[in-house]
Amino acid sequence: MKKLITLIAVFSFMLAGAAFAEASSEPDTALDAFTVTIDDICEVAVTGALGDFTVQKPATPGDPFVVSAPDSNTYIQYTSCVAEAATRILTADLDTVYSGLTIKIKALDPAGSTQGEDGTVSEKTYTPDSHASQNLITAIGSCYTGTEATDGAQTIFTLSVEDADVGSLFQETEAVTINVTYVLTTDV
Repeated sequence: MKKLITLIAVFSFMLAGAAFAEASSEPDTALDAFTVTIDDICEVAVTGALGDFTVQKPATPGDPFVVSAPDSNTYIQYTSCVAEAATRILTADLDTVYSGLTIKIKALDPAGSTQGEDGTVSEKTYTPDSHASQNLITAIGSCYTGTEATDGAQTIFTLSVEDADVGSLFQETEAVTINVTYVLTTDV
């Protein structure tokens, strides 16, 4: 009987040792988790300042009016994060255009630190009859244009007096401010 108890004890220690050996050779794991939230981001700003335009007398009487050179010292900077398959548009709206004048705004491809889908640029024409919001940059996806002074979509403004509208152009005794409002919004 002593042999049997000794044999059982030895066998038990062997099983316990084998179980310990098996348990210690298996890797141990632990699980941790976190969430990621990606916001809908839609931000726009303008750097630089537009210069002033002047309609002046020509060098030779009888020639057309002279309009000061176009201004290209402003850049539209934007950051956008959209839903999958969604895009944004950037519109430009002039609060007024005076009779006899035509204003063109041309956006150039964003330069500088631009990353992502920064959109398709265009040129838009604004007249006294048509100065409401127009799509200046379309197909904007998730992107950012940078924040340095010359990062973003450069804008070129041109003022002209159209021959057909000369008769409706009148002198202004004081300079008149024309406001340009840019809106970055989801394209629907």
